Amino acid sequence: MSKRLVTILWIIAGLCAAMVAFAKFGQSRNGNSPTALAPGARLLKDFPASQIATVKIENADSTATISKGADGKWTVTERQDYAANFPKLTRLILSLTESSVAQNMKGGIAYNQRFGMDSESENQEDHGYQLTFLDEDGKQLDALSLGKSTEVSGPGAASGKYVRLASEPQSIYTVTESFYEASADPTLWLNKEFFGISGIASIAMNPGEGNKIENWSLSRKNAESEFVVDNLPDGHEVQTDKLSPLESVLSAPQFEDVLTSEEAQARRDEGLARELTITTFDGFQYLINYAPEKAKEMEEGDLEEPDSANGDYIVQVTVSANLPEARVKREGESAEEAKQAEAGFQAHRTELQKKLSEEQTYNEHHYLVASYTFSQLDITLDDIAKAAEPELAPPLPQGPGPFRPAPQNGGNADALNSLSEEDIQRLVEQARQNQAGGQ
Repeated sequence: MSKRLVTILWIIAGLCAAMVAFAKFGQSRNGNSPTALAPGARLLKDFPASQIATVKIENADSTATISKGADGKWTVTERQDYAANFPKLTRLILSLTESSVAQNMKGGIAYNQRFGMDSESENQEDHGYQLTFLDEDGKQLDALSLGKSTEVSGPGAASGKYVRLASEPQSIYTVTESFYEASADPTLWLNKEFFGISGIASIAMNPGEGNKIENWSLSRKNAESEFVVDNLPDGHEVQTDKLSPLESVLSAPQFEDVLTSEEAQARRDEGLARELTITTFDGFQYLINYAPEKAKEMEEGDLEEPDSANGDYIVQVTVSANLPEARVKREGESAEEAKQAEAGFQAHRTELQKKLSEEQTYNEHHYLVASYTFSQLDITLDDIAKAAEPELAPPLPQGPGPFRPAPQNGGNADALNSLSEEDIQRLVEQARQNQAGGQ
Protein backbone atom coordinates (compact mmCIF):
# COMPACT_ATOMS: atom_id res chain seq x y z
CA MET A 1 0.00 0.00 0.00
CA SER A 2 1.44 3.35 -1.05
CA LYS A 3 2.12 6.12 1.42
CA ARG A 4 -0.37 8.32 -0.35
CA LEU A 5 -3.16 5.78 0.02
CA VAL A 6 -2.44 5.42 3.75
CA THR A 7 -2.65 9.18 4.16
CA ILE A 8 -6.00 9.29 2.37
CA LEU A 9 -7.39 6.52 4.63
CA TRP A 10 -6.31 8.42 7.75
CA ILE A 11 -8.02 11.54 6.48
CA ILE A 12 -11.23 9.61 5.83
CA ALA A 13 -11.15 8.07 9.32
CA GLY A 14 -10.67 11.50 10.89
CA LEU A 15 -13.61 12.90 8.95
CA CYS A 16 -15.80 10.02 10.07
CA ALA A 17 -14.87 10.59 13.72
CA ALA A 18 -15.58 14.28 13.38
CA MET A 19 -18.96 13.55 11.82
CA VAL A 20 -19.87 11.21 14.73
CA ALA A 21 -18.80 13.80 17.29
CA PHE A 22 -20.77 16.48 15.47
CA ALA A 23 -23.83 14.23 15.36
CA LYS A 24 -23.62 13.59 19.10
CA PHE A 25 -23.15 17.29 19.80
CA GLY A 26 -26.16 18.05 17.69
CA GLN A 27 -28.24 15.49 19.58
CA SER A 28 -27.17 17.05 22.87
CA ARG A 29 -28.08 20.54 21.65
CA ASN A 30 -31.46 19.29 20.43
CA GLY A 31 -32.21 17.93 23.93
CA ASN A 32 -31.60 14.26 23.15
CA SER A 33 -29.84 12.20 25.83
CA PRO A 34 -28.22 8.76 25.99
CA THR A 35 -30.30 8.15 29.18
CA ALA A 36 -33.96 8.60 30.02
CA LEU A 37 -33.15 11.65 32.14
CA ALA A 38 -31.06 14.57 30.99
CA PRO A 39 -29.07 16.87 33.27
CA GLY A 40 -31.44 19.16 35.13
CA ALA A 41 -34.34 16.69 35.13
CA ARG A 42 -35.98 15.56 38.34
CA LEU A 43 -34.58 12.23 39.52
CA LEU A 44 -38.02 10.86 40.54
CA LYS A 45 -40.30 12.90 38.34
CA ASP A 46 -43.74 11.38 38.92
CA PHE A 47 -43.02 9.70 42.22
CA PRO A 48 -46.32 8.73 43.98
CA ALA A 49 -45.24 9.79 47.47
CA SER A 50 -48.81 9.80 48.80
CA GLN A 51 -49.18 6.08 48.03
CA ILE A 52 -46.15 4.96 50.03
CA ALA A 53 -46.98 2.49 52.81
CA THR A 54 -43.57 0.88 53.31
CA VAL A 55 -40.00 2.07 52.89
CA LYS A 56 -37.27 -0.56 52.97
CA ILE A 57 -33.61 0.47 53.24
CA GLU A 58 -30.83 -2.13 52.96
CA ASN A 59 -27.07 -2.01 53.17
CA ALA A 60 -24.38 -4.70 53.48
CA ASP A 61 -25.04 -5.27 57.19
CA SER A 62 -28.64 -4.50 58.07
CA THR A 63 -32.14 -3.59 56.97
CA ALA A 64 -34.58 -0.96 58.22
CA THR A 65 -38.25 -1.22 57.31
CA ILE A 66 -40.55 1.70 58.07
CA SER A 67 -44.23 0.92 57.55
CA LYS A 68 -47.55 2.70 57.94
CA GLY A 69 -50.20 0.86 59.91
CA ALA A 70 -53.95 0.86 59.50
CA ASP A 71 -54.13 3.69 62.05
CA GLY A 72 -51.86 5.84 59.87
CA LYS A 73 -48.94 5.68 62.30
CA TRP A 74 -45.46 4.81 61.04
CA THR A 75 -43.47 2.13 62.84
CA VAL A 76 -40.12 0.32 62.61
CA THR A 77 -40.69 -3.34 61.74
CA GLU A 78 -37.33 -4.56 63.08
CA ARG A 79 -38.09 -3.02 66.49
CA GLN A 80 -41.41 -4.68 67.30
CA ASP A 81 -43.30 -2.05 65.31
CA TYR A 82 -42.14 0.70 67.65
CA ALA A 83 -43.05 4.28 66.68
CA ALA A 84 -40.89 5.62 63.84
CA ASN A 85 -39.32 9.03 63.39
CA PHE A 86 -41.78 10.39 60.84
CA PRO A 87 -40.03 13.77 60.31
CA LYS A 88 -36.84 11.88 59.38
CA LEU A 89 -38.78 9.80 56.85
CA THR A 90 -40.35 12.94 55.41
CA ARG A 91 -36.93 14.54 54.96
CA LEU A 92 -35.63 11.47 53.14
CA ILE A 93 -38.54 11.36 50.69
CA LEU A 94 -38.30 15.09 50.03
CA SER A 95 -34.58 14.84 49.34
CA LEU A 96 -35.28 12.14 46.77
CA THR A 97 -38.19 13.81 45.03
CA GLU A 98 -36.52 17.22 44.89
CA SER A 99 -33.14 16.00 43.59
CA SER A 100 -32.17 16.82 40.03
CA VAL A 101 -29.76 15.04 37.72
CA ALA A 102 -26.33 16.66 37.61
CA GLN A 103 -24.71 14.20 35.18
CA ASN A 104 -25.88 11.19 33.24
CA MET A 105 -24.05 8.29 31.65
CA LYS A 106 -24.65 4.87 30.19
CA GLY A 107 -23.42 2.01 32.37
CA GLY A 108 -24.87 -1.44 32.89
CA ILE A 109 -24.82 -3.59 36.03
CA ALA A 110 -21.18 -4.49 35.38
CA TYR A 111 -20.33 -1.03 36.78
CA ASN A 112 -22.29 -1.50 40.03
CA GLN A 113 -19.30 -2.28 42.22
CA ARG A 114 -17.24 0.52 40.72
CA PHE A 115 -19.89 3.08 41.66
CA GLY A 116 -20.79 1.44 45.00
CA MET A 117 -24.17 -0.05 44.11
CA ASP A 118 -23.51 -3.80 44.14
CA SER A 119 -26.25 -5.37 46.24
CA GLU A 120 -24.36 -8.69 46.26
CA SER A 121 -21.20 -7.28 47.85
CA GLU A 122 -20.49 -7.80 51.56
CA ASN A 123 -18.31 -4.67 51.60
CA GLN A 124 -20.46 -1.64 52.43
CA GLU A 125 -18.36 0.72 50.30
CA ASP A 126 -19.13 -1.40 47.24
CA HIS A 127 -22.64 -2.36 48.36
CA GLY A 128 -24.22 1.06 48.94
CA TYR A 129 -27.89 1.44 49.86
CA GLN A 130 -30.94 -0.04 48.18
CA LEU A 131 -34.24 1.77 48.74
CA THR A 132 -37.58 0.17 47.91
CA PHE A 133 -40.98 1.87 48.15
CA LEU A 134 -44.18 -0.21 48.40
CA ASP A 135 -47.86 0.64 48.50
CA GLU A 136 -50.35 -0.71 51.03
CA ASP A 137 -50.83 -3.87 48.95
CA GLY A 138 -47.11 -4.58 48.89
CA LYS A 139 -46.75 -3.55 45.24
CA GLN A 140 -43.46 -1.86 44.38
CA LEU A 141 -43.89 1.80 43.53
CA ASP A 142 -40.24 2.50 42.83
CA ALA A 143 -36.74 1.44 43.81
CA LEU A 144 -33.25 2.84 43.47
CA SER A 145 -29.67 2.36 44.62
CA LEU A 146 -27.47 4.97 46.26
CA GLY A 147 -23.77 4.51 45.63
CA LYS A 148 -20.51 6.19 46.48
CA SER A 149 -20.09 9.91 46.94
CA THR A 150 -19.21 11.75 43.78
CA GLU A 151 -15.79 13.31 43.51
CA VAL A 152 -16.17 16.92 42.45
CA SER A 153 -13.79 19.85 42.45
CA GLY A 154 -13.68 23.50 41.60
CA PRO A 155 -15.37 26.60 43.01
CA GLY A 156 -18.98 26.13 44.03
CA ALA A 157 -18.81 22.36 43.53
CA ALA A 158 -21.05 20.24 45.77
CA SER A 159 -20.60 16.60 46.61
CA GLY A 160 -23.36 14.16 45.89
CA LYS A 161 -24.13 10.53 45.14
CA TYR A 162 -24.19 8.09 42.27
CA VAL A 163 -27.72 6.80 41.73
CA ARG A 164 -29.23 4.00 39.68
CA LEU A 165 -32.97 3.71 39.16
CA ALA A 166 -34.50 0.22 39.14
CA SER A 167 -36.59 1.27 36.16
CA GLU A 168 -33.45 2.13 34.17
CA PRO A 169 -30.73 -0.43 34.98
CA GLN A 170 -28.50 0.66 32.07
CA SER A 171 -28.03 4.25 33.30
CA ILE A 172 -26.10 5.92 36.10
CA TYR A 173 -26.85 9.40 37.40
CA THR A 174 -25.13 11.77 39.75
CA VAL A 175 -27.02 14.19 41.99
CA THR A 176 -25.79 16.96 44.29
CA GLU A 177 -27.56 15.47 47.32
CA SER A 178 -25.86 13.31 49.98
CA PHE A 179 -29.06 11.72 51.37
CA TYR A 180 -27.89 11.85 54.98
CA GLU A 181 -31.21 10.47 56.19
CA ALA A 182 -30.77 7.20 54.28
CA SER A 183 -29.80 4.65 56.93
CA ALA A 184 -30.31 0.91 57.25
CA ASP A 185 -29.83 1.01 61.04
CA PRO A 186 -33.29 0.47 62.64
CA THR A 187 -32.25 2.29 65.82
CA LEU A 188 -31.79 5.51 63.83
CA TRP A 189 -35.41 5.33 62.67
CA LEU A 190 -36.93 5.12 66.15
CA ASN A 191 -38.93 7.99 67.56
CA LYS A 192 -36.64 8.86 70.49
CA GLU A 193 -39.22 10.90 72.42
CA PHE A 194 -39.29 9.62 75.99
CA PHE A 195 -40.94 10.40 79.31
CA GLY A 196 -40.06 13.68 81.00
CA ILE A 197 -40.37 14.38 84.72
CA SER A 198 -41.05 17.86 86.09
CA GLY A 199 -42.07 19.23 89.47
CA ILE A 200 -40.50 16.42 91.49
CA ALA A 201 -41.95 16.06 94.98
CA SER A 202 -40.04 12.98 96.17
CA ILE A 203 -37.36 10.50 95.09
CA ALA A 204 -36.75 7.10 96.66
CA MET A 205 -33.85 4.82 95.77
CA ASN A 206 -34.13 1.10 96.43
CA PRO A 207 -30.88 -0.64 95.40
CA GLY A 208 -30.76 -4.34 94.66
CA GLU A 209 -28.95 -6.91 96.74
CA GLY A 210 -25.79 -6.63 94.68
CA ASN A 211 -25.47 -2.88 95.24
CA LYS A 212 -23.40 -2.07 98.30
CA ILE A 213 -25.36 1.07 99.16
CA GLU A 214 -28.26 1.87 101.47
CA ASN A 215 -31.79 2.93 100.62
CA TRP A 216 -32.35 6.67 100.61
CA SER A 217 -35.27 8.98 99.98
CA LEU A 218 -35.82 12.71 99.54
CA SER A 219 -38.86 14.95 99.65
CA ARG A 220 -39.83 18.61 99.58
CA LYS A 221 -42.94 20.60 100.40
CA ASN A 222 -43.30 22.51 97.13
CA ALA A 223 -41.48 23.24 93.88
CA GLU A 224 -39.72 26.26 95.40
CA SER A 225 -38.32 24.51 98.45
CA GLU A 226 -35.19 22.38 98.74
CA PHE A 227 -35.04 18.64 99.22
CA VAL A 228 -34.64 17.19 102.68
CA VAL A 229 -33.35 13.73 103.45
CA ASP A 230 -36.08 11.58 104.96
CA ASN A 231 -35.08 9.89 108.24
CA LEU A 232 -31.82 11.80 108.36
CA PRO A 233 -29.45 9.87 110.64
CA ASP A 234 -28.45 11.62 113.86
CA GLY A 235 -25.25 13.58 113.59
CA HIS A 236 -25.47 13.90 109.78
CA GLU A 237 -25.63 17.02 107.63
CA VAL A 238 -27.42 17.35 104.25
CA GLN A 239 -25.13 17.98 101.27
CA THR A 240 -27.15 20.53 99.30
CA ASP A 241 -24.71 20.50 96.36
CA LYS A 242 -25.71 16.87 95.74
CA LEU A 243 -29.44 17.45 96.18
CA SER A 244 -30.00 20.59 94.10
CA PRO A 245 -29.35 18.92 90.71
CA LEU A 246 -31.98 16.29 91.49
CA GLU A 247 -34.77 18.86 91.27
CA SER A 248 -34.67 18.54 87.47
CA VAL A 249 -33.28 15.03 87.09
CA LEU A 250 -34.72 12.95 84.20
CA SER A 251 -36.48 16.00 82.78
CA ALA A 252 -35.53 15.02 79.22
CA PRO A 253 -34.00 11.52 79.09
CA GLN A 254 -33.35 9.69 75.82
CA PHE A 255 -32.90 6.06 74.90
CA GLU A 256 -30.60 4.31 72.45
CA ASP A 257 -32.64 1.28 71.44
CA VAL A 258 -35.77 -0.77 72.14
CA LEU A 259 -35.42 -4.39 73.28
CA THR A 260 -37.74 -7.36 73.47
CA SER A 261 -38.50 -8.83 76.88
CA GLU A 262 -36.29 -11.80 76.07
CA GLU A 263 -33.38 -9.58 75.02
CA ALA A 264 -33.73 -7.44 78.15
CA GLN A 265 -33.79 -10.43 80.46
CA ALA A 266 -30.74 -11.99 78.83
CA ARG A 267 -28.67 -8.81 78.91
CA ARG A 268 -29.56 -7.30 82.32
CA ASP A 269 -27.28 -7.76 85.32
CA GLU A 270 -30.10 -8.34 87.81
CA GLY A 271 -27.74 -8.40 90.78
CA LEU A 272 -26.98 -4.71 90.21
CA ALA A 273 -30.54 -3.64 89.47
CA ARG A 274 -31.96 -0.53 91.14
CA GLU A 275 -35.46 0.82 91.50
CA LEU A 276 -36.38 4.49 91.58
CA THR A 277 -39.75 5.81 92.65
CA ILE A 278 -40.32 9.45 91.71
CA THR A 279 -43.52 11.38 92.43
CA THR A 280 -44.46 14.84 91.20
CA PHE A 281 -46.65 17.61 92.53
CA ASP A 282 -49.07 16.95 89.63
CA GLY A 283 -49.77 13.46 90.95
CA PHE A 284 -47.56 11.45 88.56
CA GLN A 285 -45.56 8.47 89.75
CA TYR A 286 -42.64 6.98 87.85
CA LEU A 287 -41.39 3.54 88.86
CA ILE A 288 -38.07 3.09 87.06
CA ASN A 289 -36.29 -0.23 87.23
CA TYR A 290 -32.82 -0.16 85.67
CA ALA A 291 -29.82 -2.46 85.61
CA PRO A 292 -26.49 -2.35 83.77
CA GLU A 293 -25.78 -4.68 80.92
CA LYS A 294 -23.89 -7.79 81.87
CA ALA A 295 -20.14 -7.48 81.48
CA LYS A 296 -18.91 -8.99 78.24
CA GLU A 297 -16.87 -12.12 78.52
CA MET A 298 -13.14 -11.69 78.23
CA GLU A 299 -11.76 -12.51 74.83
CA GLU A 300 -8.34 -13.86 74.08
CA GLY A 301 -5.82 -11.05 74.19
CA ASP A 302 -7.79 -8.85 76.61
CA LEU A 303 -5.60 -7.45 79.38
CA GLU A 304 -8.33 -6.14 81.64
CA GLU A 305 -11.65 -7.61 82.64
CA PRO A 306 -14.59 -5.71 81.07
CA ASP A 307 -16.38 -3.36 83.45
CA SER A 308 -20.16 -3.52 83.30
CA ALA A 309 -20.42 -0.25 85.23
CA ASN A 310 -19.25 1.65 82.17
CA GLY A 311 -21.93 0.17 79.92
CA ASP A 312 -25.49 1.16 79.18
CA TYR A 313 -28.53 0.44 81.33
CA ILE A 314 -31.53 -1.65 80.44
CA VAL A 315 -34.59 0.20 81.71
CA GLN A 316 -38.25 -0.45 82.27
CA VAL A 317 -40.53 2.37 83.37
CA THR A 318 -44.07 2.24 84.74
CA VAL A 319 -45.96 5.53 84.64
CA SER A 320 -49.14 6.12 86.64
CA ALA A 321 -50.95 9.13 88.06
CA ASN A 322 -53.49 10.10 90.66
CA LEU A 323 -55.01 13.25 89.19
CA PRO A 324 -57.36 15.40 91.28
CA GLU A 325 -61.00 15.10 90.22
CA ALA A 326 -62.09 18.48 91.54
CA ARG A 327 -60.55 21.85 92.26
CA VAL A 328 -60.07 23.02 95.81
CA LYS A 329 -62.10 26.22 96.04
CA ARG A 330 -60.45 29.27 97.49
CA GLU A 331 -62.21 30.93 100.39
CA GLY A 332 -63.84 34.23 99.50
CA GLU A 333 -63.48 33.92 95.71
CA SER A 334 -66.09 35.65 93.60
CA ALA A 335 -68.26 33.90 91.03
CA GLU A 336 -66.13 35.27 88.18
CA GLU A 337 -62.91 34.21 89.91
CA ALA A 338 -64.33 30.75 90.52
CA LYS A 339 -65.32 30.45 86.84
CA GLN A 340 -61.85 31.39 85.61
CA ALA A 341 -60.14 29.16 88.14
CA GLU A 342 -62.35 26.22 87.18
CA ALA A 343 -61.60 26.73 83.47
CA GLY A 344 -57.87 26.81 84.21
CA PHE A 345 -58.13 23.69 86.36
CA GLN A 346 -59.98 21.72 83.68
CA ALA A 347 -57.53 22.80 80.96
CA HIS A 348 -54.57 21.77 83.08
CA ARG A 349 -56.20 18.45 83.93
CA THR A 350 -56.78 17.76 80.23
CA GLU A 351 -53.08 18.38 79.55
CA LEU A 352 -52.11 16.02 82.37
CA GLN A 353 -54.44 13.32 81.07
CA LYS A 354 -52.89 13.64 77.62
CA LYS A 355 -49.39 13.44 79.09
CA LEU A 356 -50.39 10.35 81.09
CA SER A 357 -51.85 8.65 78.03
CA GLU A 358 -48.69 9.33 76.00
CA GLU A 359 -46.25 8.27 78.70
CA GLN A 360 -48.06 5.08 79.61
CA THR A 361 -47.16 3.72 76.17
CA TYR A 362 -43.59 3.42 77.50
CA ASN A 363 -44.78 0.88 80.07
CA GLU A 364 -44.91 -1.79 77.37
CA HIS A 365 -41.24 -1.76 76.36
CA HIS A 366 -37.68 -2.28 77.54
CA TYR A 367 -35.14 0.37 76.64
CA LEU A 368 -31.38 0.61 76.29
CA VAL A 369 -30.33 3.89 77.93
CA ALA A 370 -26.88 5.49 78.10
CA SER A 371 -25.31 5.23 81.56
CA TYR A 372 -24.80 9.00 81.87
CA THR A 373 -28.58 9.43 82.04
CA PHE A 374 -28.55 8.16 85.63
CA SER A 375 -25.19 9.63 86.66
CA GLN A 376 -26.74 12.25 88.95
CA LEU A 377 -28.71 9.53 90.71
CA ASP A 378 -25.68 7.32 91.18
CA ILE A 379 -25.19 8.50 94.75
CA THR A 380 -25.20 6.93 98.19
CA LEU A 381 -26.69 7.99 101.50
CA ASP A 382 -23.21 9.06 102.60
CA ASP A 383 -23.00 11.35 99.56
CA ILE A 384 -26.17 13.27 100.43
CA ALA A 385 -25.97 13.14 104.25
CA LYS A 386 -22.45 13.13 105.60
CA ALA A 387 -21.63 12.67 109.27
CA ALA A 388 -20.93 15.99 110.91
CA GLU A 389 -17.39 16.45 112.19
CA PRO A 390 -17.25 16.45 116.02
CA GLU A 391 -16.51 19.78 117.69
CA LEU A 392 -13.06 19.91 119.20
CA ALA A 393 -12.76 20.80 122.92
CA PRO A 394 -11.11 24.19 123.52
CA PRO A 395 -7.42 23.87 124.42
CA LEU A 396 -6.39 24.05 128.07
CA PRO A 397 -5.04 27.41 129.18
CA GLN A 398 -1.31 27.75 128.80
CA GLY A 399 1.13 28.91 131.47
CA PRO A 400 1.16 28.37 135.25
CA GLY A 401 -2.12 28.38 137.09
CA PRO A 402 -4.18 26.40 139.57
CA PHE A 403 -5.33 23.94 136.91
CA ARG A 404 -2.00 23.60 135.06
CA PRO A 405 1.01 23.66 137.36
CA ALA A 406 4.34 24.13 135.72
CA PRO A 407 6.03 20.80 135.08
CA GLN A 408 8.70 19.87 137.58
CA ASN A 409 12.15 18.35 137.12
CA GLY A 410 11.94 19.28 133.46
CA GLY A 411 9.41 16.47 132.99
CA ASN A 412 7.22 16.33 129.94
CA ALA A 413 4.23 14.59 131.56
CA ASP A 414 1.08 16.53 132.30
CA ALA A 415 1.23 17.56 135.98
CA LEU A 416 -2.52 16.96 136.32
CA ASN A 417 -1.89 13.23 136.09
CA SER A 418 -0.01 13.35 139.40
CA LEU A 419 -2.77 15.20 141.36
CA SER A 420 -5.22 13.39 143.58
CA GLU A 421 -8.92 14.18 143.72
CA GLU A 422 -8.41 16.07 147.02
CA ASP A 423 -5.68 18.21 145.43
CA ILE A 424 -7.95 19.05 142.49
CA GLN A 425 -10.88 20.00 144.79
CA ARG A 426 -8.54 22.19 146.86
CA LEU A 427 -7.29 23.95 143.74
CA VAL A 428 -10.82 24.55 142.47
CA GLU A 429 -11.85 26.04 145.82
CA GLN A 430 -8.77 28.24 145.84
CA ALA A 431 -9.60 29.52 142.32
CA ARG A 432 -13.13 30.40 143.44
CA GLN A 433 -11.85 32.37 146.41
CA ASN A 434 -9.35 34.25 144.23
CA GLN A 435 -12.13 35.10 141.80
CA ALA A 436 -14.43 36.31 144.62
CA GLY A 437 -11.63 38.45 146.06
CA GLY A 438 -11.00 40.01 142.66
CA GLN A 439 -14.64 41.09 142.37
